[in-house]
This record gives sequence, C-alpha cells and structure tokens, in this order.
Amino acid sequence: MAKFRIQGGLDDFIRHRGITDPLIVAILRNHILCLLLMILIASSFVEESYWGLWLCGGYAVMTFIIYSWAKFFSLSSLQNYGIAFIQAVLFRFLLRIAILAVALYFCLTRWQADPMALLSGIAAGTLVPILTWVWERNGSKK
Repeated sequence: MAKFRIQGGLDDFIRHRGITDPLIVAILRNHILCLLLMILIASSFVEESYWGLWLCGGYAVMTFIIYSWAKFFSLSSLQNYGIAFIQAVLFRFLLRIAILAVALYFCLTRWQADPMALLSGIAAGTLVPILTWVWERNGSKK
C-alpha cells in the first residue's frame, strides 16, 4: 500500500491530472482541503439540519468549475489566440453556467434545499481561491 502524505500527495494528484502551475496547484489543493473539512464538520450536525450539507454542495459545484477551468487552461496552448480559442472559452463558460443552473434547479425544486446554504457555498467557493492567491502572492515576496 502506498504511503499517503497530506500536502505532497494531493499536490502530486493534481499535477498528475495535467495541472502544473504552482499557484493553480496551491489554489486547487486548498479548495479541496476546505471542501473535505467542510464535509467533515457538516456531517457532524446532520441530525439537526441539512444546511451544512447544502453549503458543501454549493462549494463542491464551485470546486468542479474551478478544477475544470484549471485543467482546460493548463492543457491548452495560450500562445495562439484566435477566434476558435475565444469560442472554446465562451462555450466552456456557458456550459459551466448551464451545469450550475441545472444543479441549482434540481437542488431547490426536487430536494428542497435551503437557497441561502447553496448560495453561501457558492460564495465561499469563489472566495477561497482569491484568498489563496493573495496568501501565495504575499508569501512569495519574503
């Protein structure tokens, strides 16, 4: 059985998927670790309310979107900008928005999710990469 290292193992897992930029690897690592921590905490309070799990659901959707953007831009050549590249970026953006809209629709109508929990998870999923970016930029100046 392979040894599991907390930071190196997750970083290697992300790099193995084709994402090699150190800043993006740090952002994805922190995003995934925050998601796992949120799931651990939310699962402790399931008997009282599902609010925490819906928060984790919104955060997980943002994790998927950030991972897919990172993988797309890591695997594409950014030297040749053209109409085809812009069309691919717009198509992928609209596809992600559609996936988010369908997921929100099913969560809100079919499973009676708390809208504030989902939106809080999406907001937190947007804030964590920004905070990681600020942390990494200020830490590299020392």
